Amino acid sequence: RETTEIYTRSRPGALNRAWTLINDQRDGARAARLAAVSGGGGCFNCHSQQSCAVFCPNELNPTESITGLKRAAAAAALGGEI
Repeated sequence: RETTEIYTRSRPGALNRAWTLINDQRDGARAARLAAVSGGGGCFNCHSQQSCAVFCPNELNPTESITGLKRAAAAAALGGEI
């Protein structure tokens, strides 16, 4: 699957993984990944209500990662990276 297809119907777990990869220095697809998660159905669809953290079976807090994605995507858009 293409990166954009994976994140267009993103669930909190997928966005949490995207945040991990975007912060990995070895990841060469940062701009493409940020463009994918900022598209339709991506991180900007999250309303930060924390319900994913309440129901996460792994006791993670994807809302924090999604907030980071929102900030990184906005900075990348303003900086002309995406």
